[in-house]
Amino acid sequence: MRALFVSLAGLFAVSPAFALDFDAALGLSQQTPGLVGDQRALQARQQMDGQLPNIAGNPEIGVAPGLGFGAGSPGPAVQIFANQSWNLMDLSGQRKAAAAAERAVLDVQLRASQLLQKLDVAQAWLQLSTAQALYQAAQQQAQQADQFLTSIQRAASKGVALSADAAEAEVFAGQAQLRIVAMEGEVHDRAMDLARTLGQGPEPLPVATGRVPEPVLPDAAGWRQALSSASSLPAAMAKGLVAKAEKARAAEALALHGSSLAVGGAWSRDGQGASQFLVTLSWRWAAFDHGQRAAALGAEAVERGMGEAIAASVQACLDIAAAQHEVEHTREQAEVLQTRVLVPAQKLVDLRQRQYDRGAATVFDVLRAKQALREAERTAIDAQSMRIRAALRAWLLLAALQGATPGGTQ
Repeated sequence: MRALFVSLAGLFAVSPAFALDFDAALGLSQQTPGLVGDQRALQARQQMDGQLPNIAGNPEIGVAPGLGFGAGSPGPAVQIFANQSWNLMDLSGQRKAAAAAERAVLDVQLRASQLLQKLDVAQAWLQLSTAQALYQAAQQQAQQADQFLTSIQRAASKGVALSADAAEAEVFAGQAQLRIVAMEGEVHDRAMDLARTLGQGPEPLPVATGRVPEPVLPDAAGWRQALSSASSLPAAMAKGLVAKAEKARAAEALALHGSSLAVGGAWSRDGQGASQFLVTLSWRWAAFDHGQRAAALGAEAVERGMGEAIAASVQACLDIAAAQHEVEHTREQAEVLQTRVLVPAQKLVDLRQRQYDRGAATVFDVLRAKQALREAERTAIDAQSMRIRAALRAWLLLAALQGATPGGTQ
C-alpha cells in the first residue's frame, strides 16, 4: 500500500520545473506574498525604531524683536532665547521599551503566521499526493477490470459464460473508467488548492513528487514535556506579549503626561545697546493631569490581554493533546483497515476468482468481491493520508515549541 503513495510527475502534462517534493513545498510556504510582506514590515519597524532619540523633547529657540519707548530706552530692542525640556519620568526610555514590546509582538505573530502557513501547505501537498495516489490506484483498477472484461467476453464467445455476465463485467469496467475521470478532476482541484496556498498562479500547476514523509514523533515522556511547554507555541506567546506591549504603552502614556524640567538661556539688548544674559529654568508639574485617562485605558487593555493570554495557553495545551490523540487514533485506524479490511478483501477476490474458475461462483460474486476490494483500497489510501497528516501536524506543532528539538522525517 505504501507504494501507492509514491507520486509520479509523469501522470499529468505539467512542467517538471514545478514538481514539488514535501521539503520544497515547505520552503516555498515561507515565501508567500503575505508572509514576505509581514517580514518586510517587521524589518521596516526595526529600522525606524532604531532612530528613536535618547531625548524625548526638542529644543525651543525664539526671537522677540521690539521697540523701546520713552527716555530710558528709546529705539529697537531684541531678545533671543533657547531652552530644552527634560522629561523627569524617562519618556525616551519608556518609548523605546514600548517600541521593543510591539516589535516582539510582531515577531511572534510572524512566527505564528509562518506555522499556520506550513500547516496549510503540508495539508495541501498531502491532499494532492493522496489524490495522485488514488488516481494511480484507479488506473490500476481500471486495467484489471478491462482484463477481467476481456476474459469474460472471450468465455461468452465460446459459450462458456453468459452474455449477461459479459454485460455485468462491462458495467464494472465502465465504472472503473468513470473513476479515472473523477480522479483527474480531483487531482486538478487539489493542485489548484496547493498553488493557491503557496500564492502561485494556475500555470503551471504543481505536482507532488517524492516519498510522503514519515515524521519521527516523541515517546510518551516527550509528549508530556510538550504539554508542559505548550504555552510557548507562537499563537499563545503572542497573546502574552500583547498584554506586555499594552503595559509598556500605558507606561509611555504616563511618562508623556509626567513632570518635566526645561533648562535654557536668554540674551536681550535694549534700545540703548545694553545687553544681558539670563539662565532660565522651568518646571512643569504634573499636579492634576498625570495621564489618568491613558492609565485607565492601559489598565483595561492589560487586564483583557492577560485574560486572553491565559485562554491562549489553555488552547495551546488542548492543541497539543488533540494532536497526540489524532496521531494515535489515525495510526490505529490505518492499521485496522490494512489488516482487517484490505487484506481480507484481497483474499476474498482470490477466493471468488478460484471458485468462478471451478464453476462454483458467478460473475456477480467475483465483481462484488472486486468492488469491495476497490473500496477497501481507496479507504486504506485515505486512512494512510489521514495518519500522515496527523503526524505532520503534530511534528510541525512540536517544532514550533520554543526550545523544542523534534525529530526529523523519514
